[in-house]
Amino acid sequence: MQHETGYEPESPQERAALRAIRYARHFVTEWREASVEIPELKLRQIAATLERLEDGVLFDFQDVSVLEILEKAIVRHMNDIREGYGIWTASAFC
Repeated sequence: MQHETGYEPESPQERAALRAIRYARHFVTEWREASVEIPELKLRQIAATLERLEDGVLFDFQDVSVLEILEKAIVRHMNDIREGYGIWTASAFC
């Protein structure tokens, strides 16, 4: 799927938004290539969320729980690689 429009954003906000969309699309590509299985989710739940991210929809209320589960799966995986590496705490963002 081709997403490049050749559009050059002018403001810092537009550049940040475009970067966020590109990062989301890159995440989708990498996630699909990794073929991660998450027992808490059905494939169709993940697929719908990934499709929205790929389409540039970065936030949809129906994706909140799926994204939280994806986050936890990534943290678990990172902790399996190196204990404590994937630790996430709310205080880290305060």
